[in-house]
Amino acid sequence: MITLLFTAELAAAVLATSFISGIFGMAGGMILIAVLMAIMPLTVAMVLHGITQLTANSWRAWIWWSAIRWRIAAFYAAGALTAALLVGAVELVPSKPGALITLALLSFAGLCVPRALAPDIRKSGHGVCCGFLCTVLQLTAGVSGPVLDVFFVRSGLDRRQTVATKAAIQALGHFLKVVYFGQLLVAGTDVLAPTAVALAITLAAIGTQLSRRALDAISDTHFMRWSRWLIVATAATCLIQGMVQLGTDLGPFATPAEAAPGTTTRTTTVNRTLPSPEILPLGAECSEIGAAWRPGPPTQQLDKSFHCLPPSQWNRDGLYLLVVSRSFPKPDLTFRIMLPIGSSDRP
Repeated sequence: MITLLFTAELAAAVLATSFISGIFGMAGGMILIAVLMAIMPLTVAMVLHGITQLTANSWRAWIWWSAIRWRIAAFYAAGALTAALLVGAVELVPSKPGALITLALLSFAGLCVPRALAPDIRKSGHGVCCGFLCTVLQLTAGVSGPVLDVFFVRSGLDRRQTVATKAAIQALGHFLKVVYFGQLLVAGTDVLAPTAVALAITLAAIGTQLSRRALDAISDTHFMRWSRWLIVATAATCLIQGMVQLGTDLGPFATPAEAAPGTTTRTTTVNRTLPSPEILPLGAECSEIGAAWRPGPPTQQLDKSFHCLPPSQWNRDGLYLLVVSRSFPKPDLTFRIMLPIGSSDRP
């Protein structure tokens, strides 16, 4: 059962981001995924984001049906389906920081190259490449908007053609994401509340419908100018997020747990890769680390901190702080523990 606070947060996020995307065909999805990942587990966030964006883009495509450039959509679909099959077959799972940084750099590069060399979604080869690249990014980083926008911003399409065609091809991309992360959700222990799904679908359609008048009111010139600034802003956000996450992965994950008075604190870092998180049931003893830990579902083990009670024969000056870092959905775990040391100096 979802809480009133969660309902309010979800409603505001879906309505606002659907309205933004309805005007520019971009930015809203990235804002929404950031909000969802802050209030729910990763897999649940990815599935709900996909369902919401699938609804918003499908509704947008229906509103501007006559403006869709179907030839562009067909070439994009060819690249997208190829990417989805490849990612599923080889279990391609690059790190999320790497995917975000790559997305940002490609976006900046696409804006900076001369017009003669700029990506153009109207060209068949560019359309296939766009579909392939954006789908890989969707299935790894969860977003691909800035790269997709680069292929459109200098294509010569008017604002309605841009929004309509992007809606059609993004609907396909989000459908593939729902399928990909949906099977991971079913296989895991997390649950997506039907109420949240119904609320997201309803408000995504309402927000998209409300954006129609705003799109009619602006000119093509202003649309393209603001689109370029939105690409820069979203790409910069991706770059910052990627660098912060990369720094977190490489540096200390947390500060030591507070030790009892009169004790000193020592940090011990243990990196251990395990073949699968399922081999460690709830409350399992981690002999490699020497501490009992209580993990949540595998999908909740991304940059989360768990306080773990030490075995009874260990010092009792404080809790052991265990940090689990996981590149989802790759089933590997990296452990870093911060040990408060008291009378016993044993890690």
